[in-house]
Amino acid sequence: MTAPATMWKRSKFVQWLLVLGCGPALVLPAFPWDSLHAVESTGHRLPNIRQVAIMPVYWQGRFPESHRFAQSKKHIEGHFSKIVRDSKRFVFSNDVLTADLWSTAEGRQQLAEEYEIDAMINLTVTGQGDTMRWTVRLLHPGMRNYLTETETLPFNWLLAATNADIDQRLQNLLFRMLNRFPVDVYVTSIQGRYLTLSSGSEQNIFEGDDLSFYQTMVRTQHPADGSWLTFDQKLLGKARVIESKTHSAIALITALSYSDAIRVGDGAKVAAIATRRAFQQKPKDEPFYTPLEPESPLVEARPLPRAVVPEPQSTEPPRVAENKVETPPPPPVQQAPLPPEPVPAPNPVIPEESEDEALDMLPIAFKKVEFQGQNETFAISGAAKSSSQFPIYLLNRVDLAATQDIASDVEAIARAHLRFGSTAKGSYFGLGLGFEPLYYMPMRTAVLPSLDRVMVGALISFESLAVSGEPLGGWDVISLSPAVHLQGSYHVVSMAQNFDYDLSGRLTPIDIGEVGVAGKKRKISDSFTLDLEANVIQKAKAQDWEWGAMLGYSTGTMNLSQGSINTSVLRLGVAGRMRL
Repeated sequence: MTAPATMWKRSKFVQWLLVLGCGPALVLPAFPWDSLHAVESTGHRLPNIRQVAIMPVYWQGRFPESHRFAQSKKHIEGHFSKIVRDSKRFVFSNDVLTADLWSTAEGRQQLAEEYEIDAMINLTVTGQGDTMRWTVRLLHPGMRNYLTETETLPFNWLLAATNADIDQRLQNLLFRMLNRFPVDVYVTSIQGRYLTLSSGSEQNIFEGDDLSFYQTMVRTQHPADGSWLTFDQKLLGKARVIESKTHSAIALITALSYSDAIRVGDGAKVAAIATRRAFQQKPKDEPFYTPLEPESPLVEARPLPRAVVPEPQSTEPPRVAENKVETPPPPPVQQAPLPPEPVPAPNPVIPEESEDEALDMLPIAFKKVEFQGQNETFAISGAAKSSSQFPIYLLNRVDLAATQDIASDVEAIARAHLRFGSTAKGSYFGLGLGFEPLYYMPMRTAVLPSLDRVMVGALISFESLAVSGEPLGGWDVISLSPAVHLQGSYHVVSMAQNFDYDLSGRLTPIDIGEVGVAGKKRKISDSFTLDLEANVIQKAKAQDWEWGAMLGYSTGTMNLSQGSINTSVLRLGVAGRMRL
């Protein structure tokens, strides 16, 4: 028997011993990659993975019996599925269904055939003395390894870590594994030059994105567990996204390597997908001072960059260095013959000059504009009493708002509202203006997983209200109100829609102005008002009107030079928004 054959048989014997010693068929031996050489694969094509099941966390080995470890174990088991779903890389099946079926071969076959599960994700925690090993796997429904990522941690770290620390460590481990999967979006169907893609806005694919499509083959696999290590990719062509929905998109082919190069099942990477974006960092700023010599305590100021003046172009052809061998660049993607694009119905052509002139007339380019049509009900008591009457047309208040970015983390909202209607004995008419600068803080919490950011700032406003036929004549008030906004986006699975929400609260400790009571003006000495508002809007395409609902409630007291005024306001209405 030859030496290579002997080594092969020994390695297979060791692998079978390890597999038999690890318990259920789920647990495959996990070796450090640098301890074994990768083996050449047969070059099979990368499978399309869209539907994924999340398996329960599997524990093997010995673990501490302390109560703190039991808490951490319970947290890992309860939050691993959520962390996987936050990756938004696949469509995930029901966890209860997966837990019932994954443990038997018949159940896994049912998951694959009846529920169209393409792969499964598992976390295995293995106790090894004073350390434990976290292993995340992407598995074939038949329990073959696709991808494996491992991290070894001391038990002392787990016992001292907070739940947030554990979640971050699990997320980093899982996202590292998913980022090794070289395809983020697949072609599901082709019609002429149009491609239907398997992902959409939920995976950060939007109109105008340019995608490069590849045919991906598995090049090498790990010799022990068969997981993928390297890939071969062949550039097929490029396409631009022209329509993006929640879980799908349509792209137009812009270039092909050869005729009919892109086929169903070919894929592309998405740089903005959650798992890849999690590891993107801003480049470090270049130091202003640099050492005079290596390891010298003396420094000198780095000179400012000089303006580069382009040299005049020469009409002579560039000279080629003799006897110099250069690696040829990869062949460029050439435009191949494309099927004719359907000709849309003719539309009136707007001259470019008129569009430019119209844009020049806009002094400010707003990020978004908002509209609210409300039914407002108020009651006023104290030194003067009054209350609103139910409007015939269900509308007695209109609010407008326009948002503009001031800096990367600061935005400003210009507000205006108009209120009108009847009271018990007369009528009222009011106008308000406001300016609200807000500071942007990204936020992720376990209490509100959909919360994206918290906005903190203040609202400076002026309101003038005129009331006729009532003891209360109205008021002219300038207010300063600290404000907080909780903003996020929530996906409703049953409706397959995303909804943006804005939960805001304002506290007004300062009111400056006058109130008319019984035909006399009384100054405001001090005040206190609490204003709460909730807006929910169904997301649509940019530059289209998006619609939803709003609910607001405020209560407050204004102490006057004589007496006081108590107010209570309830607002319910329709909310609209256009993102520009």
